[in-house]
Amino acid sequence: MKTLFLFEFKKLLKQKTIWFLVAVTLIAIIVLYGFQMVMTATTRQQVLDHFDWIIHSTLLNVEDLAIESELAIEADDDAWIEEIKMREDLIQQANERQLSAKKAYQSEEFEQILQDQADSLKSYIEANKSLEGQTFHDQYINNFTLRATYEELQYLVENQIAPFVQKTTSTMYLATAYDDFTEPTKELWEETTSRYSTKGVYYLYQLIQNLYLPAVILIGCFIFGNTFSSELQKKTQKIRFHQVLPFDQGRLLIAKFSAGYLALFLYVIVMIALPLIVATVVDHFGSLDYPVLVYDGYTTDVMADNQNLDTFHFITLKTYFSKAFLLAFTSSLLIYGLYYFFSQWSREPILTALLTGITCYLGLLIQNPYNPFQYLKIDQVITKEIQLQTWNTAFNYTTGILTTFIVGLLVILVSYKLFKRQSNLQ
Repeated sequence: MKTLFLFEFKKLLKQKTIWFLVAVTLIAIIVLYGFQMVMTATTRQQVLDHFDWIIHSTLLNVEDLAIESELAIEADDDAWIEEIKMREDLIQQANERQLSAKKAYQSEEFEQILQDQADSLKSYIEANKSLEGQTFHDQYINNFTLRATYEELQYLVENQIAPFVQKTTSTMYLATAYDDFTEPTKELWEETTSRYSTKGVYYLYQLIQNLYLPAVILIGCFIFGNTFSSELQKKTQKIRFHQVLPFDQGRLLIAKFSAGYLALFLYVIVMIALPLIVATVVDHFGSLDYPVLVYDGYTTDVMADNQNLDTFHFITLKTYFSKAFLLAFTSSLLIYGLYYFFSQWSREPILTALLTGITCYLGLLIQNPYNPFQYLKIDQVITKEIQLQTWNTAFNYTTGILTTFIVGLLVILVSYKLFKRQSNLQ
């Protein structure tokens, strides 16, 4: 069995097409990181430009006050002169704060900036639990978002962690599932709360938020899992080795499956390590203590009440990654098993990948806590956002691990049975 496994694994590594596809995906990841660098640098420059605009506007106000001061002196109005001096002092103080904030932002010394934002939010929270009056442009920001933002800011200050880059010089709001804006405020809110970073673990975290791991697994299946499909293609006229080898066909399937899965596993590790290494070399590693918002679950059946009543907590990126990688592992069994199942019926690797991808996509549309495909939304499962989206607390991380693992094994078992049956018939 060991010899057969090594034979199949070495056979995979000798295929030039596989190495070409791996190289293409690695280059794509580097290009994607380049795009992230551009977005981060652009957003950061927009923030600095806004600081300059505020400072310039303040200087214009000072010039206007100088003209008004001359008029007050000519009118010999002591009360007016005193009022102008007070306004000048306030403007000067505001200008100094903006200059100091810009300097701190440029040098990435965020502690005072974050503390000022937290103090500002705290005043709203203590003054009014409903937080009416705290607006974003022309619409109210919900209570939950403000509370979560305040706690995140406090956490960052206490742990001396630099935030992501956001397009704002005021509060760095944390977008939550409770945000409910209408256009055009919704677009402005999304633009303001969009976060970017070129640091190692932060960039990897953002990739995982965007279904990166399931996508990488599916691509890996296409690259390493088409051993049967490639041997069955009519146009290649290859000898069907799995029908002529002088030993049990079940052992052959296990060897092929294991060799392909090992290659897939190593590929996923590389696709996780590459962006992390590149980002760390270009910028910094980041902090594994960075907070990730986790919803504790809705309290009532009225969403408006939940904004005020729902609780939440934060987990560190370290904990987040450990959960994400474990769920990705069980999900890989599901996706790879499904790919192998389709590969026994399809003679084209591309068609097999399409069938697997379409099945996963359709599975994502069925909202049921025992639907394994729902747990491909790794980020939403860990943060429990999926509970709010589906209004079902039965969705949880443990159920996701068990469901994807068990269903994945069942699909693999069915593939094994079908392969043995077909081998016996041929």
